[in-house]
Amino acid sequence: MGPEYQLAQFSYLENRDCFQYEKPYQILSYLGDNQSKTNLAWERPDKEKVMNIRGRESDFRLDKHGFCFRTAPTTFTDWDVARQVETYHIPEVKQLIKEIVEGVDEIEIFDWRRRSTTWRAPVNQAVDMNNPTHALVPAQQVHLDQSPYATVKRVRMLMGSRADQLLRGRVRVINLWRPLNHVKNWPLALGDGRTMGFSDLMAVDLVRKDYVGETMYQKYRPGFRWYYLHHQTPDEICLFKNFDSKQDVESTTPSPNLMPRVSLQTGRAWSLGL
Repeated sequence: MGPEYQLAQFSYLENRDCFQYEKPYQILSYLGDNQSKTNLAWERPDKEKVMNIRGRESDFRLDKHGFCFRTAPTTFTDWDVARQVETYHIPEVKQLIKEIVEGVDEIEIFDWRRRSTTWRAPVNQAVDMNNPTHALVPAQQVHLDQSPYATVKRVRMLMGSRADQLLRGRVRVINLWRPLNHVKNWPLALGDGRTMGFSDLMAVDLVRKDYVGETMYQKYRPGFRWYYLHHQTPDEICLFKNFDSKQDVESTTPSPNLMPRVSLQTGRAWSLGL
């Protein structure tokens, strides 16, 4: 079962004076050593309780808390080959989302990425952001991957002439997170969407060489509720929402990582329904 809770110190976006006239941004492409890559700053308040939900996983629901856990074993093991992941595992992920998420007519996976606390790019080679098997370190700031603006922008970019019709229905952006080994450190921490309002978030431009996205970083205030699953196994998946166009449900659950683990974030999946 593990401990009742752990104490963790999270990084929250500092609400700087410059944001009154300059939008928060992060530049993810290399511009040269003397170029500013971000205007963000972080604050780390006192440690917060992160409650262990082991043994009561079924109490947490996607449309109430913003996240849920399910047992979903996989026989797939070829995580280092992108083509294999996309040919064999991505269809499996789409089927899982269809079975777990209610009211889904169509699912579109638009991004996936390995994350690891120990993986490093080969010597003299930078991490290739276009190669999802090149792992990124787990995010350590409280955030949502997609803002409402970014969601609409991606729907229009990827769905073309069908975008207007799809946006008239219910659109959800859902991440599916599967550890590739037993999680003994850096577990995924998940915020209860009922305790976190939209006013607590700030939109931040993520600037790449060929695309400008927008993420949401969390500002701190007392009263957030945090959860994690102790010693999560590769057979246990987590689904959490970044966006939901339906207004009467908890649409989002911000997440940093608590505390080597390797995971596959088959996230940023459209869940489209009428």
